[in-house]
Amino acid sequence: MRCALIDNSSLTAVQRIMGKIPIFNKYMIDAELLLSRTLFKVFCFTDKIIYLDDYKEEHKVTREKYFNRLLGVTLTPETNKILAIESDRITQDMLPNIEGGRLKDKDIKDFFEQLKMYLTFSWELNSSVYYLTVRVLEDIGGLDVPKYSKLSQMIYSELQEKRVVETESSERQVTILDSKGKPITHDYSVLDKGEKAQETNISDQLLKFISGINWMSFRTAYYTLAALNLNVDLILHPIRQGFQLNLLSKLHIYDSSLHSRLISELNKNAQETVSKINRLTDPIIMNLFRCLLLGLLIKQVRKVISLMWRVNYTMINIL
Repeated sequence: MRCALIDNSSLTAVQRIMGKIPIFNKYMIDAELLLSRTLFKVFCFTDKIIYLDDYKEEHKVTREKYFNRLLGVTLTPETNKILAIESDRITQDMLPNIEGGRLKDKDIKDFFEQLKMYLTFSWELNSSVYYLTVRVLEDIGGLDVPKYSKLSQMIYSELQEKRVVETESSERQVTILDSKGKPITHDYSVLDKGEKAQETNISDQLLKFISGINWMSFRTAYYTLAALNLNVDLILHPIRQGFQLNLLSKLHIYDSSLHSRLISELNKNAQETVSKINRLTDPIIMNLFRCLLLGLLIKQVRKVISLMWRVNYTMINIL
């Protein structure tokens, strides 16, 4: 019998798809649809699907009623504590530390590079205070706003689960340094154009971004260890599944660099194929466009000639 463990983020996504939980950000819809295709395959090829019943008491009953065909598994307090401690240990050095406006940790940096998200952290002036914020750099092809908005929203949505589950995870502090290696703390200041020191702060956007990454790394490790402990397959939310590739190298199960090279080659081949198709179809499309344009011009010319003929006919009658 084949059994699979599904994480709580995926179950919440199912409820959003079915309209049981409101969606306040349109970019979450595509992420949920991506997950729905994965779940369809799982339901077809898996005999039993289980989930960890670690929701807070006020949310457990609703979750059990809605997913009554799935089996909720409650881990013992000892097992839960061991998994949490081990997850913290594995991810303790996988922190979104920032130095000189760039991510410092290699694993976190590799994760975003695999997503083709090139992040930068910069100061933005708001109400006489400079706030440190996170931004996405444009690449050669330009910034794909919908794509990056979807990915960013997946990371921010990680905090939704954190509010409703019982967890042993410890809060981890990240290090934020400027380009000179000086820590950016509450008393840090920046110089404006007039060389005058200005007050600074960390934006709520960046704080949520950091918390989302920390929670994502912890829960991905937690579910990976739980699945290994229960000897079952694992179904993760798409954003966690991408992060798991970097995590598996920490567990000495998988080398994430292999996946990076594979994705790079697939993207390269796909781009070459699209270019070939464009080279073959562009002349045809241009010819069709020319024919269409010529047809429209002929139609307009006929209208002008017809109008001129009517005007001349009217003038003749008047004379």
